[in-house]
Amino acid sequence: MTEEALRQLDKEDLIRLFLNYQERMEARVRELEQRIEELMRPEKTSENSSKPPSSGFKANRPQRGRKERKKGRVGKSRKRVKADVVIECHVAECADCGADLRGVPQRLLGSSQVVECRQ
Repeated sequence: MTEEALRQLDKEDLIRLFLNYQERMEARVRELEQRIEELMRPEKTSENSSKPPSSGFKANRPQRGRKERKKGRVGKSRKRVKADVVIECHVAECADCGADLRGVPQRLLGSSQVVECRQ
């Protein structure tokens, strides 16, 4: 409102205008004080709240390397002996498309030893 408009108001209107303005300003002050309080509150961490430690951060801690795996027990197995008979198995055809694989070089995927007990 301009100064000229205020001069034309009577005493009652000025009082009502002033009280309305005062209420709005007090509400704004309360709002700003609440916002200041929120900003001054420390951030919640696992140390000052019920948040789990995994969600917190570890300040000024050097990065640790990976832990070495614990060595397990030494395995025991039957020692291999020289084979009496060796059977080489080659794939003759592709299991998916049926293509002939007899002339294609193949590599060893594994070996096994079969022991027969004679009675």
